[in-house]
Amino acid sequence: ALLEAIASGLPIVATDNSGAHEILTASASGVLVEMDNPAALAKEIMRLLRAPQRRHQLAQKGLKGISTRSYKNLAKAVYEVYLQALKSI
Repeated sequence: ALLEAIASGLPIVATDNSGAHEILTASASGVLVEMDNPAALAKEIMRLLRAPQRRHQLAQKGLKGISTRSYKNLAKAVYEVYLQALKSI
């Protein structure tokens, strides 16, 4: 869902779990907050709602970064991993 939101041009506020961390660190398209901290999540959402320039900036960074994370590119990367694994057998 994060990749789809980024591809749609949305800025992201997400909890700092492994998947979100990897995606948002690579794309710089959002803000990570501590897991199990609804107050921090609400605070960041409100901060972005009050900052249209920041929202636009995050959305643009996401659209730029998402181009390298297409399903075709991800499938190719998975294929390469399997290919390397097969070669080591």
